[in-house]
Amino acid sequence: MPATRLTMRKIREVLHLFFDCHLTKRQIAKSCAIARSTVSEYLRRFAASGLSWPVSSETHATKLEGGVLVVERWILARIRNETFFSLAQLNQRIGELLEALNQRPFQKLPGTRYSVFLEIDRPALKPLPAQPVGGGGK
Repeated sequence: MPATRLTMRKIREVLHLFFDCHLTKRQIAKSCAIARSTVSEYLRRFAASGLSWPVSSETHATKLEGGVLVVERWILARIRNETFFSLAQLNQRIGELLEALNQRPFQKLPGTRYSVFLEIDRPALKPLPAQPVGGGGK
């Protein structure tokens, strides 16, 4: 069965609950009435997009969705005819392609995805808490 796509409103809700409210994926899935794997997938896509949260109000929904999906499409287009015999091989190849994409110069802006990360996102990163947050197992 093909996966159903979430509306941009639902995607923004997932991102808000995760980043602003610090809910677990399980809590988000329950709150939004979607599968936990769907929550994980959209969070993974957002992370791969290179965007930061909160997304500025002038970022149009189409631009946000395009940014989230462009990395996935770019990588899938390059590996569609390759054969992998283990998940480790696939992950290694994806890592190589992701690094190459992050080093490619933008077409209409100066710099690369990596240079933007270093300039804007990296300084805003906060260290992980010393103790796990949330109600996971022991």
